[in-house]
Amino acid sequence: MIDMKIKGLEEVLQFMEDWCSAPRISKGCAADGYHEGGVANATILNSQAKEGRKPYFLDASDEQQGMELERQIVDAWTERNAGRVMDLARRIGQLFTDAVKRHINEGRSEDGPMKPLSKRYEAIKEHVYHAKGKPILVRSGQLLASLAPFTSVRGGR
Repeated sequence: MIDMKIKGLEEVLQFMEDWCSAPRISKGCAADGYHEGGVANATILNSQAKEGRKPYFLDASDEQQGMELERQIVDAWTERNAGRVMDLARRIGQLFTDAVKRHINEGRSEDGPMKPLSKRYEAIKEHVYHAKGKPILVRSGQLLASLAPFTSVRGGR
């Protein structure tokens, strides 16, 4: 009876050790400051995503680069090389941030070209925000310019 309990405990401990040995990698980008012009940017982005304007994605080539960086992070993690893990994490965050900026400037979403603004809103954007010719999701350009990568790498899956 005691042997069975110890064996079961060893299996649990082995499972926990295996689970914690591979890193979890979270990546994205955030704007400097949460508000621009008194309007919550998160609310704007969520409403625009529903309209087919979601620039937060990676192209196939970006995805391939990201997967390679993630593989290198796992290798560095296994080697217990914290400096390399952090360097690679910064690179993967920057890759994502650059992709988002590029997609906004190109007016692309995951499904292809972003749905154009209505004529009414285009006129409002020009008259009220003085943003004629700016890409969709851009009013002054400050928010887009302030996008910065964030990445976290933690133990566990």
